[in-house]
Amino acid sequence: MTIKRDSYFIEQIAITNRDGETQEISAAVVSMKYYESILSPSIAFELLVTDSSGGLYNLINVGDKVQLLVGTGKAAMEFNDDNNNSLYVRSISSSTPGSTKDVFVLTLTSLESLINETSRIVDRYSGKISGIVNKILVENLKISSERLRIDQTINNYQFIGNARKPFNIITWLCKKSITDYGREGREGSAGFFFYQDYDGYKFVSVDNIISGSNQSKVVEYFQSEVSQSLSNINDNRILNVVFEKNNDLIENLKVGMYSNISYYYNPYSQNSRSYQYNMSDNFDSSIKILEPGSENKIPEGFDNSPSRIMVAVLDQGTLDRDGGITQNLPQDQAFYQSQSVVRYNLIFSQTVSITVACNPTLRIGDRIKCTFLAGREGEDDVRSGHYIVSELAHQFFDNSAYTGIKLIRDSYGGQ
Repeated sequence: MTIKRDSYFIEQIAITNRDGETQEISAAVVSMKYYESILSPSIAFELLVTDSSGGLYNLINVGDKVQLLVGTGKAAMEFNDDNNNSLYVRSISSSTPGSTKDVFVLTLTSLESLINETSRIVDRYSGKISGIVNKILVENLKISSERLRIDQTINNYQFIGNARKPFNIITWLCKKSITDYGREGREGSAGFFFYQDYDGYKFVSVDNIISGSNQSKVVEYFQSEVSQSLSNINDNRILNVVFEKNNDLIENLKVGMYSNISYYYNPYSQNSRSYQYNMSDNFDSSIKILEPGSENKIPEGFDNSPSRIMVAVLDQGTLDRDGGITQNLPQDQAFYQSQSVVRYNLIFSQTVSITVACNPTLRIGDRIKCTFLAGREGEDDVRSGHYIVSELAHQFFDNSAYTGIKLIRDSYGGQ
């Protein structure tokens, strides 16, 4: 198979049943969609199959293994045993039988997502959260260390699994995790994401994603109403854009983004305390958005006026074996619990959806730069800038392919 610029062909889709019988169905696949999200621990594939022979539908079962290859070179997407990332048929749906052809949709998922449904965490864990996450992924989900990226946490935690699923446990630990981001006057920053992308599984801090510290190159895209003659320019052109959400003052006040008060009950000491979290106390009063040189100030008067009251239990984990609370928690738990609530709301304060020429090298969590138009005024200096890829979908059709991207932007970020 040869791949042309702006043209993608499915080279192989081999499905192996439980008896070891393999059949090649790439010729019957009309379109294919690959999806990954920063909020999902599982990737997904959807294949639209049109079978003129009429016998293919009855030969495929849920649980069958799928090995897939589309494209070549750097643009190739490959799922097979050699890469330890084979796919499995999750469901067969939307079946439309006919006299001349059968049409149905195959939904594929990763092996780890299937193991997750049959695995339960029952052990007692203690120590650095990043180490606990690594242990669960390797020992319970059998994921090789080469397919993991785990940012180190500075805080310890101890808990009992209580027969919960691995994905649920790790997602639950995200908001409790603190990274040493190295900002002046702060011990660290709360908030992590756990997700699967094409390369494997990621447990990464929000601040490290925003800073792009683990990314060697920032991809640039630009909006243009005119298609250029050079195809390499078209590869970086934004074909369609929808601005879905911008900073909403009322919504920001409802979630207590600028200032909030939390009342915490400590079940161990049976005491309670209140804590007022002001974003302006923890970050510069003039908060930079992702584009260097741009500013998005907290509205005057709201920087220390609480707009949300929350009541919660102070989470210090399970008791030690001697019945006490671990002394390895130097962080102010009330502060970081309050901060994590604001942190996740901040990063989703602005969302944009764009469509570009297919780029299988993009990953969720990537930091990209977009230049948008502002009518006759030329470039839009407010909306243009750096964004984070929160969702992406590669759609492959007959001889063509596109990538849909959902972008998010924080109200501040490391430069």
